[in-house]
Amino acid sequence: MAKESSGEFQSRMLDQMRDLGFVITASTKIHEGKWASVRDSSVDKTWEKSGRFKFDVASTTGSPVCLFKSMKRDLPTDFKRGDMSIEYARGSHDKSIDRPAIVYKEPTFAERLTLDPVYRAEMKTAVDKTKDLWDSSTSITGHSYLTKPDLNPARIRQTDDGRLLVPIFRPAAPDLSKVELAGAQLISDNGFKQFLPGTKSGGGFALVPAHPDPNKWFEHLSKSGKPLVLCEGVGTALAIHQATGYPVVACLSAKNLPLVAEWLKHEGHALNRDVVICADNDLDKTSDGLNKRESDKHIGIKEACKAAEITGGKVALVDNDRKGYDAKDLMRDDGDKAVSDLIADARTIEEIKIDRPEVFGIEKNLQQQVQQEREVEEEIELSR
Repeated sequence: MAKESSGEFQSRMLDQMRDLGFVITASTKIHEGKWASVRDSSVDKTWEKSGRFKFDVASTTGSPVCLFKSMKRDLPTDFKRGDMSIEYARGSHDKSIDRPAIVYKEPTFAERLTLDPVYRAEMKTAVDKTKDLWDSSTSITGHSYLTKPDLNPARIRQTDDGRLLVPIFRPAAPDLSKVELAGAQLISDNGFKQFLPGTKSGGGFALVPAHPDPNKWFEHLSKSGKPLVLCEGVGTALAIHQATGYPVVACLSAKNLPLVAEWLKHEGHALNRDVVICADNDLDKTSDGLNKRESDKHIGIKEACKAAEITGGKVALVDNDRKGYDAKDLMRDDGDKAVSDLIADARTIEEIKIDRPEVFGIEKNLQQQVQQEREVEEEIELSR
């Protein structure tokens, strides 16, 4: 067996990991000495990354080594247990062994949303529980979460123990033309929110006004010329619907905004109508005085802009220095008209970048350039 170079060793190890189910593509970032996170296709969903690998140099021999593991299954070199393959540590290999070429195929949108049998079985438990709770629930006569501001529940119901019961739906992948129940979110008097165990919120959403049949909700939407509004939380959705009368899709999290937007566009629900993404005013998020990871900063605004780009819509955003400020807060402070004005005055992504350059890391001179380009475009449009 011939001694391998470091490059040959890395190439062989990448092939080995692909054979074992790691999704490694040309865009996978590899830095020697640092762990790289990748999807383990044998056990992960498309949005998960339980796989880890790292190229390094053995401290005793100076030979290249490859450490890799999956947090969900055992592998021949699973370093949760602290063991190491002698062959990999030595950096040698019988090159006479032929390995089939692994061609990575990007999953379709339907495949990204499709649940495997284990996840679907978990969701069925949540769905059955949601149906039981809905059948025994009652109309809301008074709930602390719906005060300050006073919000109409828009046909959302209340459980016997006094929690708001919000049905959660998701595309019925692989059939993206249909929507299915995926579980429920429960909201307590103090605003504490939790999903019923087994609820699949990835790609999920709540509908305001509420409707027991989501497919009929979208059928009604197709016959309406009203704008469609997307936002994160249910409280925000209730405030927007009350102030405008518009149908609202609450996407439950910032990360869900682009995913739901992509489905709406795919199924034509965003065509021939105005679409507004109402963003939470996320600033530099902190916890106990410590900065969170960089990717979490301004996440509500960034993901809202992604959703607007997908749908060709606009972004509604309150420009203040109050972290997490949303339409529900605006209604509490300034009333219904302030919220309806917020939606009516929604801005393009380019305008958001000009008004909030710190979100996108735009320097002042670049901000001025964007403004100048916009003015030139307006002049051209007026001259036609």
